[in-house]
Amino acid sequence: MTSLAAQEIDESVARWASLDEAQLLRELSSAGLYDGLPVVRPTPEGLAAILAANDLAGDEAVAAIPPRDRETSVKELALCALVAGCMPEHLPVLRACAAALTDPALNVRGVLTTTGSAALVTVVSGPARKRLGFNAGANFLGPGTRANAAVGRALALLTRFVAGALPGVTDMSTMGQPAKYTCCFAENEEESPWEPLHAERGLAREESAVTVFAISGTIEVVNGYAQSSRDYLHSLAETLAAPFAIAPTDDPLVGGGQPIVLISPEWARALASEGLSKRDVKASLFKRAACPLDRLSPSMREEVLRRRRSRGEVLRAPLRAAQSADDILIVVTGGVGAKQTVMASWNGGSYAATRAIPAPSPRL
Repeated sequence: MTSLAAQEIDESVARWASLDEAQLLRELSSAGLYDGLPVVRPTPEGLAAILAANDLAGDEAVAAIPPRDRETSVKELALCALVAGCMPEHLPVLRACAAALTDPALNVRGVLTTTGSAALVTVVSGPARKRLGFNAGANFLGPGTRANAAVGRALALLTRFVAGALPGVTDMSTMGQPAKYTCCFAENEEESPWEPLHAERGLAREESAVTVFAISGTIEVVNGYAQSSRDYLHSLAETLAAPFAIAPTDDPLVGGGQPIVLISPEWARALASEGLSKRDVKASLFKRAACPLDRLSPSMREEVLRRRRSRGEVLRAPLRAAQSADDILIVVTGGVGAKQTVMASWNGGSYAATRAIPAPSPRL
């Protein structure tokens, strides 16, 4: 970020502090800092307080984020955090999220500009979950927890203010979805029988991290009659295999190829009690989540067959929910109850990105 742009932010914030409510919301909307919900009025003092609490000057560089791909700085992230209602200690989490957005595998350019309903979701893992008050228990996808709501909202504002994904301009989603407002939650590591997501993805267990991925929506999975792992996995696999969207790849998949399965502690313990590791669960879901071609519409089925004929492949093989078992992400989270959630992956092609959360300032 250039010094001129930093000066422009300071000048804008100073002006916004003096505007009446209607003028403020109009200017924030024009800047991409408004989502239709009430906001925290940005002031020079509020912005300075967030940066000072984190021992930051504000001009520290942040890698360019698609689709705008422009140089940016921590000051802009802090502004998004302030408007969204974050606490100063939430800024390191948002910085980790911003770093994840630069991972080519996440395909943020596609996620933020598609006509589909893709939205970004953040999972917080490690010690920072409890220290910063993230909810990994009852109603973790719902309202009531500041950390979940504000950090997810700050990331959504960042995609508009910094990345430039403005609805109807660059964000061309036909319908959108509620997760475009906010979607952030934590792992319930204390009640999980398996290793947490960030450790599975290569970080040390004692580190804190975010994993950001793109979803097209959520599906509740309920089986109140389940008696064994076979029952549990059958319900989850059938949901994963539902032909809600077919990825337009050479080897078509159901969804985008990296579905996320949120398993309640109750079901996770039941699966582990039968000796199943997280890898075992992934392997079983991969094998079971098969969509027969006769479940597709006639035109879609013919297109799959056409592609397979051109490559000399087995024509009637079912579609898979992922290219491999490792591409199925499993997160243990939630409160009491045998309710699960499948987060349907976006069919435009996106893979999760995990980044460590910077250590907090001694002031926090």
